Amino acid sequence: MSGPITNIAGYRFVDLDDRDRLQSVFRSLCADLGLKGTILLAPEGINFFLAGPATSLDGFTRFLEDDERFQGIPVKTSFTQYQPFNRMNVRKKTEIISVGLDHIRPADATGPEIEPKAFKAMLDQGEPVHVLDTRNDYELRVGTFENAIDLNIRTFRAFPEAIKR
Repeated sequence: MSGPITNIAGYRFVDLDDRDRLQSVFRSLCADLGLKGTILLAPEGINFFLAGPATSLDGFTRFLEDDERFQGIPVKTSFTQYQPFNRMNVRKKTEIISVGLDHIRPADATGPEIEPKAFKAMLDQGEPVHVLDTRNDYELRVGTFENAIDLNIRTFRAFPEAIKR
């Protein structure tokens, strides 16, 4: 595939008790639309990163909107001159974000969302904010946030132990 490729990414923490059905539906849909990338389906929700023609991705997001669980998922869009994925994967996982703690239910309770401008204002005003960089060691080598605390974890699964230190 040549020319501009549209990439979309999104996630939603929501109870998914029909992952087998969704896996089959998403495989067929993405094959029909000519999309490549990854869709993760876990009991706690969905995470996707897909690439293909803009019209095909529009079809995918319209399909999401037809299911009330996925309506209004914030989707990040970017563009590349090449197809970044080799194939389409729709996988069932035990967790969207692997931490190994069964009692954590992001669909039920999360912290408050802070808009980027408000967060920057907090930092600029010197409010007591601790930024924990929870990215893995490879991602940290690429770059980090100013004054962020490096938890020195190889994978996010190590986060629960690292936070105890």
